[in-house]
Amino acid sequence: AKFPTSLGPALTRITEAEGVNGLYKGLTPLWGRQIPYTMVKFAAFEKVVEWFYSNIFTKGKEAYGKTTQLGVTFASGYIAGVFCAVVSHPADTIVSKLNQNSEGGIGAIV
Repeated sequence: AKFPTSLGPALTRITEAEGVNGLYKGLTPLWGRQIPYTMVKFAAFEKVVEWFYSNIFTKGKEAYGKTTQLGVTFASGYIAGVFCAVVSHPADTIVSKLNQNSEGGIGAIV
């Protein structure tokens, strides 16, 4: 049978098949991905900005215009995102596999 496309019937179907826990089966792996990702994003971003202003734009942030500051922010976010992808990829794969697996649960995919 086709899975419902509206919220009410979809919630009913999930809870009848898997119980209320079926609504949260991917939460732990999702946190396992998102928490390290966010921690690395903040830490790496700040370190990369600091690196740019101490090695390339050495006059200090205030000495540069808004365009340059925006460029440093953009580049720092991009570089920090690369670190985040490396850290979060294993957990992201688990979340994806959980969403593909009809049996649910981490034990079914590991």
